[in-house]
Formats: sequence, C-alpha cells, structure tokens
Amino acid sequence: MAMLDENPLPVIRPEWLRPFFSIIVLRNTARDKQRAISQLIDFLKTPVKRSGREQPVIVADGIAAADDSMPYRVDGFIYRQDSRPSWANDHIGFVDTRHSLALALTYKEFVAVYCDNYLKGRLQRWLTRPPIPPFVRVPPEVFQGALLQGEARGLWLQGTHTRRATRPDTKNLSGQRLQDALNPLEDSSFAFSSARASLPPEDSRQTLAGSIGTTPSNALIWARGTSDFDEFVKMALEALRLLEETINAGAELDRPFPILAVQSYDLSGVHGAFDLATTSPDELSSALGAYDELIDAAQLLERALLEVRGQRDSADFVVDVGLEGAHCGTLQGVVQLESGVVKVRFGFHNEPTSLPEVRRVLDALQYSDQLVRIYYESGHMIDGRSIFQRQVQPHAFHHWQWADFTGYEITREKPIGSSPAEIHSRVGLAGDLSLFGWVVKTYSSGLLTCDDGPGEIADFLHIDSEGILSLIHVKAAKTSAPSRRIAVGPYEIVTSQAVKNLINLDPSRLRDRLESSPAPRPATWVDGVRVDGRGDLLDALSHRSPRAEARVVIVQPHLSKVLYQRAGSLSLMEESFRLSLLETLLNGVRGSVTSQGAELVVIASER
Repeated sequence: MAMLDENPLPVIRPEWLRPFFSIIVLRNTARDKQRAISQLIDFLKTPVKRSGREQPVIVADGIAAADDSMPYRVDGFIYRQDSRPSWANDHIGFVDTRHSLALALTYKEFVAVYCDNYLKGRLQRWLTRPPIPPFVRVPPEVFQGALLQGEARGLWLQGTHTRRATRPDTKNLSGQRLQDALNPLEDSSFAFSSARASLPPEDSRQTLAGSIGTTPSNALIWARGTSDFDEFVKMALEALRLLEETINAGAELDRPFPILAVQSYDLSGVHGAFDLATTSPDELSSALGAYDELIDAAQLLERALLEVRGQRDSADFVVDVGLEGAHCGTLQGVVQLESGVVKVRFGFHNEPTSLPEVRRVLDALQYSDQLVRIYYESGHMIDGRSIFQRQVQPHAFHHWQWADFTGYEITREKPIGSSPAEIHSRVGLAGDLSLFGWVVKTYSSGLLTCDDGPGEIADFLHIDSEGILSLIHVKAAKTSAPSRRIAVGPYEIVTSQAVKNLINLDPSRLRDRLESSPAPRPATWVDGVRVDGRGDLLDALSHRSPRAEARVVIVQPHLSKVLYQRAGSLSLMEESFRLSLLETLLNGVRGSVTSQGAELVVIASER
C-alpha cells in the first residue's frame, strides 16, 4: 500500500478503537515468531488494485504501546481506500472514502487477526497457496469443542444432497436449543457451516460470554460490538485461552450436531461428480466474509452454464462451461487433499471455442473455496475446502413393489410424439412398448386417465373399484443392462415431481384441475377400454369418500430386485451404501406423502 508522504505516519491510539469482535485464529508455526508476524502484517499491507477502486493508502501504522509486561502483543494499521460509488459509471466525479482497520493480536503461538471482509478473503487464500506461509488455522474440531457444546441459538446449514426443487440448498435456523429442533429425516443431508451457541461466563472468562458465533472451517469467531479497545483485547485473549485449554484438555469435538452430515478427511471413496452448485449473490451478500470481488464472481457463476461429468474412480471431474446459454469450452477440476484441507483446482481441459467467456468463468472459479459445492454419487459433497458425507440412516424402505416389465422398453418413458396431443393419441395402442404402455396394461381395471403434459398432476391417475386413488409418476431407467448399478439419481427427479404435486390430493383442487388437460383429448380408459372424455372419472371423484385411501406411485424400473437382494453382500459394499442412500431418500419422500394422508409405493423391476 502506498505511503501518504515522507512524513512519519501516526500511530494508532487505542482510545480511537471499538471494533466489532470478529477474529480469525491462526497458529504461528515459525521458529522466529516475531519475524512471521511481520510477514503476516506485510502481506495484509500488500497493495492489490481492485476494480473501481483507487490504490489503498496506509494512514496510520502501529499501535501505541500500553504495557510491555502484558503477555500479548498487538500490531496493526489503518488504510484508506477511495472508490467509485457502486451506482456510478466511470465518468462521475463522486468518490466514496472508506477507512479500514487491521489488527494482529499475538498470544503465545496464537494470533487473532481482525480485518475487513476483503482482507479476510485474501488471508484465507494466502494460507493455502504456495509458498505456504508459517501459519495454520486452528482446526475446526477445536472451535467446536470450545464454542459449540452449549445451547445452539443459530445454525447456517448447507445441503449435501442432490439439488432439487423440493429441497432447499441451504437453511438458516434461529431459536433456542436448535440441536433438539433438528429432524433426523429432514436434516441429515445438511452440514453446518456456521453456528451460534450460548457460552456461559466463568471465573476465567468474563467478556467472552453469551451468544458466540463461529465458522470452524475458516477459523472464525464473532460475537458483538465492543465498547472500547480494552474490551476487544480481553475478548480476544479469553478466546485464545479457551482454544488453548480445549487443545490441552483434548476436548475437541468432531460432531457437535450428530444428526447432520459429517466431515470426512478421505478422498479415496469420493467419486462420480454429477452436479456443481454455486452460492447465490443474495445469500452471499449477507454472509460474514463477503466482499465485492467475491460477490462479482458469484454473480457471474450464477449466470454461467456449468455441466459436470464425473469419474467412476476419482473425485476429479470435467465441467462444460458457457455464458448466455451457449457452450464455450470445458474445464478440468482436480481435487486434492493437503493437510486435511481440500483444494479444487480448475484449468483448461481442451481448447475453448470462445476463450474470453471461458476465461471469465475460470477467473470466477478461483474463489471456488468460498463459492462452489460439488455433489457426488458416492454420497459426498465438497464445498471447496472440506469433504462432507451424508449421515445415511440404515432404515429399509418397506414399500417396494417388484414388477415384470418383460416385453416393454424400460428406457423409454412414453410413446414418441412431438406434442401432448400426439402422445395421448398413441398411449396404450398396439406397439406401445413404453412404460406408459405398461401402466395402461397394468391398471386395466377401474378408471385411468393420462395427464402427461405441461402442468401435469401426474403422468396417470387411477381410481379402483374400492375408491383408492393413485397418482402415478413414471420415469424411464437410464439403461436396461442387467449389470446396471444402484443409483439415487434416477429417483431424485421423479420423487421431486411427486412431492411438488402432493397439493393436488385435495379433492376440490384435483377435480378442478382434471376438468382441463394438457391435451385436447386426454387418453382415458374405463376397465381397459378407451373412452372419450373424463366424465366417468370426474363423477367417481365426486362420489369418492374423503376418507378413501390415496397413493403416490412411482414407476422407475432402474433398480432390479436381484441387485436389491444382493446389495447386502460384503462383496457389494458400495452397492449397499448406494441402496442406503436411495432408501434414505425414499423414506424422506414418504414422510412428505404420509403427511398429506397418502401412502408411497415405488415400483421397480423384478429382474
């Protein structure tokens, strides 16, 4: 950063300061610890030109010494930066001026760093990029053992499950004793990134008490505004001593919230990347640690096309990228684990068709440790720095039905047609070997109608002679090969659609919706005979008892009974894990279905 002029800079006076308590805690691993602190301060002072901003200028350097006999030392500086207002173009004369404070409080081998969000982001990246500096983050387990054993008051959760419309990517919870509010069925696919918990005062700790927040993976602690610099120093020292005591007592905590997904430190079982999610700018702007460049990168990645292709035996992957909906090139993602920290490095996989666009995406992905989540078929999620594995509940799903699809093409969902009208006209005719044709044959007694098309309730609705209503959702298998493996993906989309349409179990809504159709002549059958119109079915709905049974039926023959029965074999441990993931998904979906007074049935293949 530039100096103001040749005159000496003023020293920061403690009475000027009342910082908000928010610190990153590092351990100084150098032999010459004071030299390492100087290296840290020099790094924080290193000028970095930022878009739309002038070069930062240091306006005060050093802290006025209070008492050399104190068991700690504080270094710091204040810098000023002028910038163009965010709402202004390059030609306007208005300037925003901001002053920022950076502090490094050293106690034994611990260093508490206070700085603005921009410098926090630079510091996090500096810790893991060659040449590696002589500082390491205090491990997450230490923060968890020191700060998260009390009553949880706030949780920031990120999903490790496949992204889908009926499940949030993230959750933010607030309340009292949230560890008791977590739901094993609903929340086991989430991992926590940050948390606030109640920390009671003790004789040795007076100022660091109340609701204390931490982001363990970033070695970050935050609490509240302080009344003066003396209170800030006392809080920082109490935090460092608490972490030291936790380490010395071996009181680290691996799983503060056992229901949630757990962190893993092994890449060997991570494989089959199939999705890459990025943090939205809206979510990021309110998060601790957000700064302009990070938000800009998030905005670009939100608009970018990012289609992942994984490897069956590795965590590495390739990602097809583009902007404005057009494919521009392919990047390679290489995943490595170094000293317990995951690093995802992106580079060119082949010659891009449009270098400028791909370069923009690649530049945004340099913030992958803060913006990117990668999902794997193995049940893992990598958030750019850590590996998380879902807590798979070993509970069997007891509502499988095994069906014989002989003579039908399980990889073809419906008859070929360019419009809903064409598809409806061909469903169930001679030669229809699709899964739609199988449904028509299987549900040949009672009342059946096809609702396939935009805004559909389900692919089919059926009412049997006892008044049982079935909403039937059909999805083709990706392969009919006998050697196909158990997979969660083929069931994710169809179950998501089924849950989304549970609202249509309401009798009046269902009847109103069936009076219109995606096709002008919806395919309808009475006892296997095709009829014109849904009159009989609508009449049956009107006279159906509101207490009559309802079912949500999923027809997805990707799983075979043979593989299901073999999945418990010791020789098929991976398939057993995949089955557990699948049945965890289906048990969760069943919870949503039964809450609406219906039952879930999943029809898979006999062979």
